[in-house]
Amino acid sequence: MGKENLIEIREITKKYGNKKALDQVSLVMGQGIYGLIGENGAGKTTLLHVLAGILEPDEGQVFFEGRDIRKNRKAYNHALGYMPQSCTYYKDFSVEEFLLFMCAMKEIPSALQKRRAEQVLIQVNLLDERKKKIGALSGGMRQRMGIAQAILNEPRILILDEPTAGLDPYERMCFRELLRELAEGKMILLATHITQDIEELADQVIMLHRGKVLAFDSIEHFRGENLEAAFIDVIAGK
Repeated sequence: MGKENLIEIREITKKYGNKKALDQVSLVMGQGIYGLIGENGAGKTTLLHVLAGILEPDEGQVFFEGRDIRKNRKAYNHALGYMPQSCTYYKDFSVEEFLLFMCAMKEIPSALQKRRAEQVLIQVNLLDERKKKIGALSGGMRQRMGIAQAILNEPRILILDEPTAGLDPYERMCFRELLRELAEGKMILLATHITQDIEELADQVIMLHRGKVLAFDSIEHFRGENLEAAFIDVIAGK
C-alpha cells in the first residue's frame, strides 16, 4: 500500500444472523472527500461502525497506514474523528462542558483542553453559544457541535454519518462550506442519502448495495448526470 493511502479495507464481511450487512468489501482511500451512498439497509452505517472501531468484522481487515488497526488501535484512534448519525448528548451540559468532557475522553492533555475546545468552537461558528445548554440548541447547532467533538483531536480521518440530515437548505449549505474548510490534509468519508451533498463535496463516490461495493469512481465520472439516477443504473447493471 502506497504512502499516500491512509485506509485500506480488505475483504470485510459483517453478518447479522444469516444476513450479510457487508459482503467482501474492499476499498483503498487517501486524502480527499469520499461520498458513500446506498439504499436503506445497504450497509453504510455498518461500514462506518467497522471503520470507527465500534464493530469488529467477521472476516477481513482494516489497515491504517499499512498496519492492521486491531494491532495499532491507539494510533488509529488518535487519528480518527467520528460523527454518528444520531448522537445522545447530555442536554444539561453546556456546549463548552461537553467539549471539555470529550477532550478528556480523547486523552487530550488537560493543559490543552480549554484552548482546543475554543479553537473548534471558532471553526464551527459556535463560540458565542459555548455557555448555552445543549438542550436549547437548534438542530443545525447540534450538528455543528457533532463536528466540533469529532475534530477535537485534529484527526486525519473524519467519518461522518448523515451529517446534514434534518437541516434546512441554508444550514446544509453552511455545513458543506465547513466540510470544505476541514478537508485539507484529511480523508473524509461522508455517508448520506442527500446526493447533492456528495455532488458538491466529494472527490470520489462509493456506491454500496446489499453490502457490496458496486462502484467506486471519481465524481468526474458522474458529472453531467443525476447521481441518484446513476446509482439506480448501476444497481440495474446498465
